[in-house]
Amino acid sequence: MPKTQLPQREAAPRQSPRTLNVQMEEENPLLELLTTYGPKIAYTLIGLLIVGFLLFRFTADKKTEALTDYLNAQTYFDRFKSSPVSQDLASNESYTQLLMIMDRHPELHAKYDGILSQILLARGDIQQAQTFAERTFNRVNAAIAPDYVQFSQSTLDIAKGDAKTAYANAQTLKQQMDADITASGETANGTNFGPVLYGFNELRLAFLAQNGNAAATELAALNRLNKLLKEASDPAKMNVNSLTQNGHRALMAHLRSGSINLFNYIDYRKKNLK
Repeated sequence: MPKTQLPQREAAPRQSPRTLNVQMEEENPLLELLTTYGPKIAYTLIGLLIVGFLLFRFTADKKTEALTDYLNAQTYFDRFKSSPVSQDLASNESYTQLLMIMDRHPELHAKYDGILSQILLARGDIQQAQTFAERTFNRVNAAIAPDYVQFSQSTLDIAKGDAKTAYANAQTLKQQMDADITASGETANGTNFGPVLYGFNELRLAFLAQNGNAAATELAALNRLNKLLKEASDPAKMNVNSLTQNGHRALMAHLRSGSINLFNYIDYRKKNLK
């Protein structure tokens, strides 16, 4: 039998690579975008990676530098705190280095301004102490803690030798705190101050009266203080949780040295005033 020949399929015309690319690009816009702008996109991505790496290195270096400064600030502060009082501030390297770090990192003022003011007051560097104290007052905001700010400002008045102004401020502060205590029902709720501040302000009034040679005023302050201290230490009233009594208990706890306490001081002063 003769062989039956199957019909042959007609071969599709061969397309050039360029034609195929054009068809694929028309079917896939993303591929068209990559084909047209591929090199630019690649260079842009590489550039972004380099910038990102440099930013990371810069940020990491800055964080490391800041951490080093924080640690050095604490070291310089500790050295300054233990340095001789007789050493001049200008020649105190620890003090000057600490100030340089604080200039670079203003956030450190919140940590060091207050304590530096106290140290400088104790050293007798009143002008420098006032600078740090005023920064602290501005940061604390008198509206938040007015009684503490007023007490601290009186401390600066005492350091500057203005006992008259300091006494007037302490008297005003006592009147304000007494009014707040009355309004709050003898508790700390509703007041902007704690018992320790109340107790120390009472003692300050007595000290300032003594400094001003106002014997009658000092004696009245000592008698008032003595009465309040006895009430605060009365075993029958130890469970009374009043702000004034807590304040005077705190005062006695702070001002005690061995067997010598505040009662001994009051008795001593009262004998000298007779």
